[in-house]
Amino acid sequence: MGVQQMFKNHVFALGFESYSEYLFSCLWRSKSDQMINIKKVCELCGNNKSLQVHHKTYENVGNEKQRDLQVLCRSCHEEVHK
Repeated sequence: MGVQQMFKNHVFALGFESYSEYLFSCLWRSKSDQMINIKKVCELCGNNKSLQVHHKTYENVGNEKQRDLQVLCRSCHEEVHK
């Protein structure tokens, strides 16, 4: 099974129609807020403004481990996705 299909299966198994829907869910918000409260600053540049949580892998979407996620400021998050 390819990564993209595995990713879709995880999202659908959680009851979401898309990854975007998952990212707007209370489930993701709770995980994201927890990571930001633990790390407190961007893991790349140290900024503490406009923090977001980045998936380093999509293998465990919906059941993310701390090692699967990275706290980044908006600017670094945009750079990571370029």
